[in-house]
Amino acid sequence: MLLSLTHDIDGKSGFVHVEADDLLYISYDSMTNRVSFHTLDDEYFAMGTLKYFIETFLHSGYVFDKVDRNNAVNMQKITLVDERMGLVYFDERPDRRSKKCTVAVSNFKNIMLKLKSFNPDIAVLR
Repeated sequence: MLLSLTHDIDGKSGFVHVEADDLLYISYDSMTNRVSFHTLDDEYFAMGTLKYFIETFLHSGYVFDKVDRNNAVNMQKITLVDERMGLVYFDERPDRRSKKCTVAVSNFKNIMLKLKSFNPDIAVLR
């Protein structure tokens, strides 16, 4: 499934097509009322709410789960969980430049249960 998103927050670059399978996580910025879409190599933008996009992805066969107030992750793309720091990673061997997403402490146990159902052998740093 292709999404029509923009490279810049104001849409001046025009639309680009992004494959939904490439999305790692999405974030909402209430100041700009925009959602940012993160792939391994880039960030894209669209108008709307996080709730709208989570629902749309769920009804399109994707597994995005809200992990904190402003972030939802593609549960099938997580490769490593840093329990101590409350982060999830999407690289096999993350480094300081790797994409990562925060998980709320209050949501961590629930997210781990769901994540283990997708990937029982997920690497967890403690």
